[in-house]
Amino acid sequence: KTTVKQLWANNRYQLHFGSAILDGDTVYMSSGHNGPTFLTAIDLKTGVTKWQDRTFKKAQLLKADGKVILIDEDGTLGLLRATPEKLEVLSQAAILQNIAWTVPTVVGTKMYVRDRRTIAAGCAT
Repeated sequence: KTTVKQLWANNRYQLHFGSAILDGDTVYMSSGHNGPTFLTAIDLKTGVTKWQDRTFKKAQLLKADGKVILIDEDGTLGLLRATPEKLEVLSQAAILQNIAWTVPTVVGTKMYVRDRRTIAAGCAT
């Protein structure tokens, strides 16, 4: 038998896109729908906001090799180190020009990204 118990609720968190990352007891997500968007770290057990950052617009997140890869809706690709204590932007580059709402995809050493008109692939060495 499975039962559900609500531990907390917070209307401030708005997972506009479908990708969130659970790492230990912390959830990382792009939070916001109409208005400002924040990369947000949330303590899953308590619902407390650990940090928020406005570097990127609404974004899709992917965890790979201990880092977070994201593409925001403006086509900016980011490589991040996210911990419960802080967000560190390791690099970022504007690579797409149209609305990009698709999660980056990594297959082997290749990464694929797309927007509404373009698909691109890059290879890590």
